[in-house]
Amino acid sequence: MVHLLRTAAGIKDLTELQAVQTHFRLRRHKSWGEVMVLTTRNTPKRAGELLDGGSVYWIVKNIIQARQPILDVETIKDQDGQRCCQILLDPKIIRVLPTAQRAVQGWRYLEKQKSPKDIGILRVSNDSEPPEDMAVELRNLGLL
Repeated sequence: MVHLLRTAAGIKDLTELQAVQTHFRLRRHKSWGEVMVLTTRNTPKRAGELLDGGSVYWIVKNIIQARQPILDVETIKDQDGQRCCQILLDPKIIRVLPTAQRAVQGWRYLEKQKSPKDIGILRVSNDSEPPEDMAVELRNLGLL
């Protein structure tokens, strides 16, 4: 099993990531129901490994903050007839232990043993948790 790293360019926090995905990228799929569609130019050569429990890990503000399980990888032709890849993701965003990571262009593979641990599903309206940037600082200080 292998995962993908992807930078959430222009996204300031996980709440915004969820809002952007819901508004622009959430689709109905005949086999999977509701999915988030991530379109890339190239199909990953290790697609078979991605489908064996892989996820897309999102880098937000140079920190891996969340992941979404990969449901399927489809090579299609876009409206111009060019080949591209659609990676179908579970729309549920799973928060992970914040881990420093430089932004990447496109996507990179992330080996299973290097992937951050899950800490819970993103809950948008939970006021009992500190804002994400504060939570990262508190965790770095060992206070959370």
